[in-house]
Amino acid sequence: MKVVLDTYCLLPSIFKKSPYYWLWDAFIKGDFSLCYSSEILKEYGELLTKFYSAEIAVSVTYIIQKTPNSIYYPTYYSTTNDPDDNKFLRCTWHSVADYIVTNDNLKELMYPWQKAVAIESFKAILNNE
Repeated sequence: MKVVLDTYCLLPSIFKKSPYYWLWDAFIKGDFSLCYSSEILKEYGELLTKFYSAEIAVSVTYIIQKTPNSIYYPTYYSTTNDPDDNKFLRCTWHSVADYIVTNDNLKELMYPWQKAVAIESFKAILNNE
């Protein structure tokens, strides 16, 4: 299963004591493939640095780039009027991802074969597959 993670779903998932650690753990175990672009990786790094530290940002982005179930997709065009959403939607479309895990309401912008799901809903999806 291919997934694009919104930054604000990734950030709370990287620490073992977080209630969302299951998401990072599922990624590390290979339960899903994480699709990302240069823009997404850059945003991950910037916000991990802002909220945690540069060391954590370097570590997490390195893991994302080197984990076998991470898939890099170059993206080329704008899709919405919201630049923050553009990078995630472009990656979702280019990668033909099954899901975008986000707390934003992007459902009207998705193709029929894609689904925007909240982090809690994605946990149920992982548990059923």
